[in-house]
Amino acid sequence: YGCTFEGNAGPGFAICGSFGPVRNAIVEKSTMKGNGQGSLDGSGYGVSLSRANTTRITECTIEDNANAGICAYNSTQATTIQQCTVQNNQGNGILIYQSPGGSISQCTLQGNTGQAIEISESSDWTTDM
Repeated sequence: YGCTFEGNAGPGFAICGSFGPVRNAIVEKSTMKGNGQGSLDGSGYGVSLSRANTTRITECTIEDNANAGICAYNSTQATTIQQCTVQNNQGNGILIYQSPGGSISQCTLQGNTGQAIEISESSDWTTDM
């Protein structure tokens, strides 16, 4: 709650269930800015979610990162992204890949070099902007 993740070599904030899904993570009123600059592996997401179930990201500012602002992939499920500002990232604002079920609502997505939202190989996502 209320943290700043700025200028890191990789993602600003990462949840990775390497040995099984991570459940019920909450990220609120935090800032992820300028992460992944100079990263050679493309991991410069503002927020990276992998095998993270029932994750909630609310009222966050995610900007100026070297890749997508938020990336949920690898079977991340039931993610809620709400009331976030995702801007000026060097990729999509929000990228959802191979991750079923979630919602994106009341977010501002602007100035990203890719799509505002890309949902690929995933199902049961809702958006309400």
